Amino acid sequence: MKQLRLMKQLSQIALAEKIGISQAHMSNIECGRSHCTLENLIKLSEVLECPVRDFFVDIDGDTDKAKQEQGLFSLNDFAAALLSMKK
Repeated sequence: MKQLRLMKQLSQIALAEKIGISQAHMSNIECGRSHCTLENLIKLSEVLECPVRDFFVDIDGDTDKAKQEQGLFSLNDFAAALLSMKK
């Protein structure tokens, strides 16, 4: 998240103001000390102009058919589902 923020040349204060949280909370989210709500995750996605999935490391790689049959999905699938719920 920090890398995306820096690429957009935004300070923590500016980004925090844009999504309606304190700079301290933004710092804690970036450092992994605080959780981010789904609402704020979507706001961050909009401000940073990136998909929600960019905030996550896809540790399970591409979803294969066997995983789908077991009801397991990748983070990309999860992020896409969350974004479709927003619309």
